[in-house]
Amino acid sequence: MIILLTALGTCEKLTVNSCADAGYKYIAKYAKVGDRSFQDIKGDLLDELVPRLPCSPYSSLILCSLFLPKCVPGGDRPMLPCRQVCLDFTDKCKAELQLASTVGMTIALCDLLPVYDGTPNKCIIPEKFLTSFSSQLCKYAKHLLVLLRPFHGYLVSN
Repeated sequence: MIILLTALGTCEKLTVNSCADAGYKYIAKYAKVGDRSFQDIKGDLLDELVPRLPCSPYSSLILCSLFLPKCVPGGDRPMLPCRQVCLDFTDKCKAELQLASTVGMTIALCDLLPVYDGTPNKCIIPEKFLTSFSSQLCKYAKHLLVLLRPFHGYLVSN
């Protein structure tokens, strides 16, 4: 079965119930598969998968965007999630993914995604993820400074 994207930047409304919390409203438009839309076919699968992974607040975003990527009208490509969000999902859902023997595959998939660097529309990163990630980074930096304090004189003099 070959699935074709219609013209790039052509979007359609996201209507899959389990993707209501994915954080986006429009998806890339695909050609029909027989008498069904691509969204309907993948929607059936997502309606089964998403409720089984309540382990991460980003389960809906990750799963939905991998099957039904976000579309930016007039954009030159579908938008996928950022690597950091995917790895966070994988970390939080490791036990569930191990049951399905998909941890390694999911991590490998995450490694193919773009890294968020502040560039607009490069990848999907929820606002609450940025806030959480920033606070975790600040805690890590403070902890690192405490650990390095005994070496301060040595690090400064060299």
